[in-house]
Amino acid sequence: MYFYKFNISNIDKCTKIINDIIKNIRPEDETTCSYKSTQKGTQYNLNNSINYLHDIIFCIEECIKSCLNCSVKLESIWTIIGEHGTYHTIHRHSKYIDKVSVVLYLQVPSEQVSPEGSIYFFDDNADNYSKSIKIVTPKIGDLIIFPSSIFHGTYPQGRGTRQTLNVDFSIKGA
Repeated sequence: MYFYKFNISNIDKCTKIINDIIKNIRPEDETTCSYKSTQKGTQYNLNNSINYLHDIIFCIEECIKSCLNCSVKLESIWTIIGEHGTYHTIHRHSKYIDKVSVVLYLQVPSEQVSPEGSIYFFDDNADNYSKSIKIVTPKIGDLIIFPSSIFHGTYPQGRGTRQTLNVDFSIKGA
């Protein structure tokens, strides 16, 4: 399992662009792909707003290229806003190994106690249980890149607001 973490600067500009977009999304558009793991939070599909997100998508693609040495094609993009109690059930975005998923943390509570709101990854190919789970307590601007085939979820969130930008890519030429 590969796992990469970057920190993106100037995240406030990205958050503003995304929040301006979601102000204009109708309630019936507040869905994402065929899977919906969010519990008690709101997901906004951004697939129809890609033109406004070009700069951040390019930045994410460059991060992927730098660590995986490959080009990618955008498949799906959405944002999730969660308050106290929001969590994500364990899920994966694809069963295929030629897909890459990304989570960019736009907003996290100023005071968080681990594991509240932390994201976890479960590697079912690990040779023992202690190696099979990776837990990350995110900070604003954290960009996490991982295989779409890895099962993951989040612990219930404590106080405050958490917002993420979530993106799925396919690897070109795979």
